[in-house]
Amino acid sequence: MADDYEECVVKAELYARCDNCCRENLVCGVVVTLRNASRWLIHDPLCNDNKCEMIVFDAACMSSDWKLLADRNVAMSGVGDYVQAGNGVQIGLNATDCSESCKRMMKLT
Repeated sequence: MADDYEECVVKAELYARCDNCCRENLVCGVVVTLRNASRWLIHDPLCNDNKCEMIVFDAACMSSDWKLLADRNVAMSGVGDYVQAGNGVQIGLNATDCSESCKRMMKLT
């Protein structure tokens, strides 16, 4: 996937699923669809640290536990923009999961 970080995203979809290992029992992620129709899940699979670090996975590996919450068309952003927007968000008193990272990714155009 590293070669595709500059690929243009045409659609972003916000997903969430329950995860009892996380403080809020919830994990969110953003699935991006590229121009070539490939789909990639961007999320932080570790709930036990204090910072969100996004990793890119083939969306074909997603279980049926993931639920679609929102979607939007995208015109200017690439995969790397999504990873950068989601990375480094500190988990603190106001946010106990990576939901802020997902919000930031979904704001990209």
